[in-house]
Amino acid sequence: MNKTSSKATVSLEPHQWLNPQYCYWIPKPILSQISQSKVRYETKSGGILIQSDHTRNRDTNTEECFKKLLDEIKAKTFFEGEVSEDDKQKWVEVKEVSKERRLFHKKIQGEKKKLRSKKFDL
Repeated sequence: MNKTSSKATVSLEPHQWLNPQYCYWIPKPILSQISQSKVRYETKSGGILIQSDHTRNRDTNTEECFKKLLDEIKAKTFFEGEVSEDDKQKWVEVKEVSKERRLFHKKIQGEKKKLRSKKFDL
């Protein structure tokens, strides 16, 4: 039984969460992306609450809370990079090959179904 109070809680009230004054360490483009999608640790009132009691050290648990928040932010945000012409051409080729393969398998399935049908003479 853990008899020390080593549980760490990171919480922000609704008026603090996603407010640049309090969350100054989150860049503005990321704040705008997070505000559009709900974060896993967001409360019903719009705040945020993260808890950890994994270890017996409060500092380690606090670090784990911030790591959970960082992982969630990374999962919710996306920035497009520049795509080279080679990559664009490669994906066009992959799309064409995929389409041909799909149509080929579709044709084979259609032929199988035609062979299964029974023709009755009247």
